[in-house]
Amino acid sequence: TRINFFPGPDGVFFDVDLRELEVQRSVDGLSDLMRCLGTATGRNVVLRSEGGSQRVLRYEAGEDQFSLP
Repeated sequence: TRINFFPGPDGVFFDVDLRELEVQRSVDGLSDLMRCLGTATGRNVVLRSEGGSQRVLRYEAGEDQFSLP
């Protein structure tokens, strides 16, 4: 799965082609990556669909939890 990162002042943002997340293993890997980034940087991590501006998933580092928009 190809991931594009966009670090910003309010957190780490990235997008992914959601069509590439066909199996649970891919979704699990993506959530593991989001948690690792958030934990390592102490910043929130936001996933957007490729080319889109709407949030798909958010990892909140301070709460150690995921949330949907």
